[in-house]
Amino acid sequence: MTVIPEASSVQGEAVARRHLLQLAQDNVYGDPTLMVVRNDDTVSALTSLAEDNDLLVLGMHRSTNGKRVLGDFNVALLKQTRIATLLIGGR
Repeated sequence: MTVIPEASSVQGEAVARRHLLQLAQDNVYGDPTLMVVRNDDTVSALTSLAEDNDLLVLGMHRSTNGKRVLGDFNVALLKQTRIATLLIGGR
């Protein structure tokens, strides 16, 4: 799933869908379900969609010193959701 601004053009949505499909083909076994959501508030869009599920999986990123950290985006999601969350580090 990816969230794009509400004012995105049809071409912008197509680009986002192609990018998402490429990521899915590279990382997911089987036929993935792709979702492109138009919303100017990414956190609220993901929060509302996450509430319909049992588990939220978030990736962590590395800081400049190489340690895995929670970014502001992940912290905002964690504060707004009430479901189990799994945090995973990079490869």
